[in-house]
Amino acid sequence: MSNNPSNLNPVRQKIDSIDKMLFTLLLERLECSQQVAAIKKETNKDVFDARREEEIIAKLEGWIEEEELTEHKNRILQLWSTMLELSRDIQNK
Repeated sequence: MSNNPSNLNPVRQKIDSIDKMLFTLLLERLECSQQVAAIKKETNKDVFDARREEEIIAKLEGWIEEEELTEHKNRILQLWSTMLELSRDIQNK
């Protein structure tokens, strides 16, 4: 691929499409968090579940390794940490 600026448009359009999919999936995940919150409230469970978060991070680390993305591991984990924090915030409301 050359450095021609016109080549940027198709790639940027693809990024925009991916961003929309990510946004839609995030909304779906947040809806699930609200459902989890309702179930936890009904069953008197704490919002923070260290074991569950450890499971999520362990799966994520496995995916990172499978995809050979170790150079980006910290940033990916930071993104997921932010997502988990948002989920806890929603569950605490």
